[in-house]
Amino acid sequence: MAFRHGAGMVPDAQTEGADAARGGPAGGDRSAGRRWWIAVTVAWLATLGVSLALSTYTLDDSWITYRYARNLAEGHGLKWNPSDDHAFEAYTSFSHVLLTAGMQAAGLDPAAGSKVLGMGFNLVLLILLARFARRSGIPFPVFAGLAATVATTHLFGFHAVTGMDTFLYIAILTLATILLFGILRTGEGLAGFCLTLTAGALTRPDCAVLFAGYLAILWFLRPALRRPLLKHLVLLTLLPGALYAAFKLAYFGALLPNSFHFKASAVTGFLPGRVYVREFALDHLLVPFVFGAWLWRTKRLAREEFWALAALSAALLFYLEIQPKVGVGYRFLVPLLPSFLLVLMLPAGRLWTAGSRRITMTYGAVLAVAGAIGTALEWPALIDYLVPREVNPAIGRALAGLPGAESRVLVTGEAGAIPFYSRTRHLDLLGLVSKAGSRSLTDATWVFAEDPEILVTHSIVVHPAGGGRFELDREAAAQVLARPANTTPYLSYQILSRPEAARFRLLWKIPACTDPKPREHYYVFVRDTSDLPPLLAGRAPDLYGPALTPRPEGPGGSGPAGPGPSRP
Repeated sequence: MAFRHGAGMVPDAQTEGADAARGGPAGGDRSAGRRWWIAVTVAWLATLGVSLALSTYTLDDSWITYRYARNLAEGHGLKWNPSDDHAFEAYTSFSHVLLTAGMQAAGLDPAAGSKVLGMGFNLVLLILLARFARRSGIPFPVFAGLAATVATTHLFGFHAVTGMDTFLYIAILTLATILLFGILRTGEGLAGFCLTLTAGALTRPDCAVLFAGYLAILWFLRPALRRPLLKHLVLLTLLPGALYAAFKLAYFGALLPNSFHFKASAVTGFLPGRVYVREFALDHLLVPFVFGAWLWRTKRLAREEFWALAALSAALLFYLEIQPKVGVGYRFLVPLLPSFLLVLMLPAGRLWTAGSRRITMTYGAVLAVAGAIGTALEWPALIDYLVPREVNPAIGRALAGLPGAESRVLVTGEAGAIPFYSRTRHLDLLGLVSKAGSRSLTDATWVFAEDPEILVTHSIVVHPAGGGRFELDREAAAQVLARPANTTPYLSYQILSRPEAARFRLLWKIPACTDPKPREHYYVFVRDTSDLPPLLAGRAPDLYGPALTPRPEGPGGSGPAGPGPSRP
């Protein structure tokens, strides 16, 4: 049996494979179907184990969504600070804002609720893959190899509990790919497909790159479907999209959110995301790419499969222009992974049915082993990244409950848990959640123009000098100034080296991890006229060791504000 470039789905192969695959989760012989459920359950339990191992961590960016959602639930609208005179869009996912706003309106913790949903969506993902495999005539061993890959790849378990929208986006993209092949096979499902496009756009606007490719596949490979496709697209996708765009223009005054300008500002040079994309491709897509290239070279790849892989690859390459620093655990790229594996499951199933089982088993085994190796290599770096992030919620909780909190101005580049828990009026050091968008990375004069009361910085070296005075380490300052692209330390130095910093006292020096190195601390400063020091006495976070609280000078317990920082 030959599978040539440009060939459609092969009916004989589909029928033959369907006979071999009967007994899947959707029905059939119970004893045979039990294998499918066991594979789904075992793979899900493996992802659940990873999720539970990492469940105490929540990515700081998720608290941006939760703060918008809380303000929406409390009647302040889609605003970052309730007192802002102008709304601006800095969240990643509108649908996730609505979802977590509903949680908070119902009295649920948004982080815990998102984690529970994420773990549940991993099960939904595996069921979707199993049902697609059975209905596409893919034999059980081929699906079992895919389930093993999901089980050995930590990305699924990890992204279920980050608190971000990733778990939702994974499900939407996978469902869109399944519906695409359903339409190519039967011509049915256009309404569901177009509604999925709409849901995807509300979840992540960058999905437009992949969905444009999918629409092109339907338009050119199924000419008979053009009229109904256009009808459904206008009514179920373009019209709702136009209404949403009109809302954004009226409410925010812009179509593109602050997050787009922040993440695609390309301050790191030519194609700033090239390292980010390359490492993901090598760690998690090398085996599928090699297998896909071999299928194409040997003319075993159907036309629909080839163009679907091309659309997925184009979506992957889109992120070459996104700064690598914006993601952790490849949260922008991992939603594409299930669709890559799903598309390649089709020719793998045909190979198995045609008798080429050794090739198929080798592909599945290498894929699963590659997932395990990638997990082993990335796990230490992942833990190193996540552990310090526990400090942010701790600082936010320590600042919670202050009288008049919403009128106290807090400035920090940590635009997540700290402003969420503290409920202060927050100004973002990096400019993500501000009406000005991404601010100049060489100017910090705006900070003092806003008359802040609290400053929270990190990644710099501050020496307490008694009475709340502080000094900046000259050597560390020189290193920071030599690399201004390292924006948070650079702007932290720019703030603390200005004369206006003399008005601030160092309140807490907080270790960011166990046995921290000199630059692994958070620093909390308060204005010298603030009434906060006595209110915050004894509330310093103590996660990885006691915070250093400078002793005030003088018998009255309130020493001079100090001369501010030293100059390099």
